[in-house]
Amino acid sequence: MSTFRTDLASELRTHAMRIYTEQHRGEPDGVICREKELENGITESRIEIVNKEGEQAIGKPMGTYLTLFFPPAPSLDYETFGTLTRLLSERIKSLCGEMVQKTDRVLFCGLGNREITPDALGPMAADRVLATHHLLVSDPETFSAVGFSDVAVFAPGVMAQTGMEALDLIAAAAEKLRPDLIIAVDALCARDPERLSRTVQLSTTGIAPGSGIGNLRGALNKDTLGTPVLGLGIPTVIEGATMVRDAMADRPEEEQQKAAEKLAGLFVAPKDADLSIRLLSSVVGDAVNTAFQDGLSAEEMAMM
Repeated sequence: MSTFRTDLASELRTHAMRIYTEQHRGEPDGVICREKELENGITESRIEIVNKEGEQAIGKPMGTYLTLFFPPAPSLDYETFGTLTRLLSERIKSLCGEMVQKTDRVLFCGLGNREITPDALGPMAADRVLATHHLLVSDPETFSAVGFSDVAVFAPGVMAQTGMEALDLIAAAAEKLRPDLIIAVDALCARDPERLSRTVQLSTTGIAPGSGIGNLRGALNKDTLGTPVLGLGIPTVIEGATMVRDAMADRPEEEQQKAAEKLAGLFVAPKDADLSIRLLSSVVGDAVNTAFQDGLSAEEMAMM
């Protein structure tokens, strides 16, 4: 198992590969990885964990973990922004097709606390997603004529705000709506500072809010909700202890451990986190809209 905190399957695989290489064992059993270059400096990693051995090696449930790596969010030009949105939209649609036979009704859940910048990705993305379920209920003829898809949007907040687990609130919403698929979006924790606000991970296994920072809440997945859950996350913080260990890599383990203990519970975000979250929440929201509202043009969605 890793000695650092991260939500990214790609980082956990890299760690496992390092251990396996030292032991002359090659790729971990039960783990299939494919990487490729895409467009405008964007690359893709697809990791499939296919058995219990793979779960143990990586520390993630069996399923598919698709990761896009892209240039720093604040430096994205208009063309790259559009390319990233399109590529993410295509992969959302593709993975949804692998998970369920139909997506006639989708529940989008933006997890996190909008009052804390590094944790605001989910709620801000939810603000961007076009909610249409109420139109189906109130005016089905117009809904059909315009070409809407049935999407409901929910930002459940965090326990400190509501006094309730996000899982319980989402379960209640899902029981009422009976969606074919739930998309859960949350901020993640990374191992490598280079991944902060430069990575988006999609997972067919759902998402576990707070797991990367040791504040594990109820996991959102098919087992807990009775509905397949596509997890989508972007790393926005890194553990302070991890950064100290990296800086002291040439020092004795005992010194590293003492320094790391002093930073227990401290997580660090980039100074431009506010700009990055604002931009990337737009990418996520626009990608979801494009994936499901294919009856509308980008210009029409922007005006709604």
